[in-house]
Amino acid sequence: MLSLQYILLNLLTNIILVMFILIFIAIFLKKKKVLYILLIIFYISSLPITYKIPLYYLENFYLNCPHKNIKAELIVILGGGLTKKNNFYNTPTIKRRVNERIRYGVFIHKKYNIPILVSGGDVFNIGYNEADIMKNIIENEYNEKVKFIENNSKTTDENARLTSNIIKQNNIKSILLISNSWHLKRATFLFKKYNPNIKINACSGYYYSNKSLSVNYKDFLPSMKSFYFHEVNLREWIALLWYKYINDTPSRGLY
Repeated sequence: MLSLQYILLNLLTNIILVMFILIFIAIFLKKKKVLYILLIIFYISSLPITYKIPLYYLENFYLNCPHKNIKAELIVILGGGLTKKNNFYNTPTIKRRVNERIRYGVFIHKKYNIPILVSGGDVFNIGYNEADIMKNIIENEYNEKVKFIENNSKTTDENARLTSNIIKQNNIKSILLISNSWHLKRATFLFKKYNPNIKINACSGYYYSNKSLSVNYKDFLPSMKSFYFHEVNLREWIALLWYKYINDTPSRGLY
C-alpha cells in the first residue's frame, strides 16, 4: 500500500499535473485573471533556463570529478529503480538512468581495476532485486566481475546504511560513489553520514550542467524536458532537506 508521504511527494513534483489541476479549477470558477497568471507560469516553467539553475547547484560540486588518476579501493554503483514490465526481456530490468551509472562504473573499473559493489533491492516489491539484475548485466553484457552485492536496500538512505556494513567488514578506506549527477549531492550526504571515517569521491558519467552555467537562445525556447528536470530538481531538493533537517527515517517516496 502506498504511503501518504509517497503520494504527496509524487503529486508535488509532477509540475504538469499540478498546473493542469490549478488551470481546471480556475476555469471552473471562472477566474480569468488567475487563469492568465497560471498560463504564464506554465509557459515560463517550460523554458530550460528555469530548471538549469537549480540543477546546476545539485551538480556543481561534482563537475570537477577526477576522471583521471582515480584512487579508490571500491566502486559503489547505486541502483535507481526497475521497470515493472519490459517486452524485450519479458522480466523487469533496469531503467535507463541506471544503465548510465553502470556504464560509467564499468569504464572506471576497466581503466583502474577497482572492484565493484552494486546496491539496490526490490523497490517495488515485484520479486526482483535490482542489484542482482545489475550484477547480471555487468557480468554477462559487459563481461566484468562484481565483487560485492547489496540487494536489500529500497532507498538511498538504505543504500548508504547497508553498504556501510560491507565497507566496514572489508576494512575499505576509500570509495568512488557512482550515480546520476543530480543524485550525487544527496547520495554523498547519506554515505558520509554512515561512513564518516572513509574518503568518498562521487562521480557521474554525464552532467546536465556546465562549469560556467552559460546559457544560449535554446534555454529560452519551450521544451517538454523542462518538466522532467523540474521533477528531478524538486525531488532531490525535497529529499535532501528531508534527510538533513526533518527526518532521517528511510522512505520509499524519497527512494
